[in-house]
Amino acid sequence: MTQYAYPDADTSVGNWAASTGSDRYAMVDDAHGVAAGTADNTYIRVTDDGVGDDEMNPVSEAITLSLSSVTDPSASNLHKVKILWHEDAGQGGLNLNVSLRDTDGGAVKDETFTFDAGGGFDPPDSQEDTMTLSASQANSIGAYNNLSVIITATDSLIQGTNTSVFRVYFECPDAAAASTPTSPAFLLFV
Repeated sequence: MTQYAYPDADTSVGNWAASTGSDRYAMVDDAHGVAAGTADNTYIRVTDDGVGDDEMNPVSEAITLSLSSVTDPSASNLHKVKILWHEDAGQGGLNLNVSLRDTDGGAVKDETFTFDAGGGFDPPDSQEDTMTLSASQANSIGAYNNLSVIITATDSLIQGTNTSVFRVYFECPDAAAASTPTSPAFLLFV
């Protein structure tokens, strides 16, 4: 089975805005398995109008969201961050960096995704990307009860874009269940 950590608080929001209300985390905390069309009902968005950017130094827009607690699975496989997002300029010049951090603020893993402008994803042309942690990255997580995700949008073509994120979460295996003794001596007393 799998356990999931969903956004549960805004840590640092930068210029990201909520589609409704003021809690950004509440806009992107849709559960695993919720259809994309339903997840698309709420979102966070940042606009990069290209002002102040230059070709060598495009401005990046970051948001940090804390994640709910999960239990250390004592396993290093199947650790992932999933994100459902959209870039509306459709030019493929937007890079979205996702970073998973643990208690000490150190990066467990960073990965950059580029929006596939020709992907034709629907609705509304959103795409879901998965960042998979290696065994050594998963083993470097110090506290599963204090994870956060940092999402950074960078308009590398400096065209002016709107970046929307509809859902983001971390998943890992369930914690190992305590095993029941099955030795013959134990079974005598059962």
